[in-house]
Amino acid sequence: MSFPCDFRRKSLRHGFKGGETTYLPPPSPFEGLKIPSGAPVGFMKNRITCGGVVSREGKIVLCFCPDGRDWQLPQGGKRKGETFLAGARREIREETGLRGLELVKFLGVVRRMNSIKTKMKIIHIYLFRTQNKILKPHDSDKPKWFVFEKAVKINSYPAEKAFLRKHKNVILNAWKGKL
Repeated sequence: MSFPCDFRRKSLRHGFKGGETTYLPPPSPFEGLKIPSGAPVGFMKNRITCGGVVSREGKIVLCFCPDGRDWQLPQGGKRKGETFLAGARREIREETGLRGLELVKFLGVVRRMNSIKTKMKIIHIYLFRTQNKILKPHDSDKPKWFVFEKAVKINSYPAEKAFLRKHKNVILNAWKGKL
């Protein structure tokens, strides 16, 4: 697909400063979305986050976020100077109250829109297993354990659903210690 060079050159010349940016060429599925203040048309700021899939006895935990009224994997923003792994552990602890997470492996990256469709989220996902089952969140999220298939079904984001399906065998075998 080609676009007029003038549009691209003008957008890049007046580039949006701060954070990583993504070029969204028109026409786009994101057409009509609010663009961050000061950003030229065609650019949207990314939000780099980290989180994880926590596996226990064939179940995984999802968080219900009242702001967006959606179910999603526990995840959130990475703090300055924090590694993605440390950020994933912290976010899971804040949103679920789970401690003693055993890292199984890094699963990959999910790209999706945030709940209000103003930013592209780039989520670094790790797989953990735990023996703990009691969920006591520090944040306002409401975590809950779900059988894998139900978790995939009620997850609000197609990109996360596809990611979970792709890694189903690894996730389900993680709590058994089989990989």
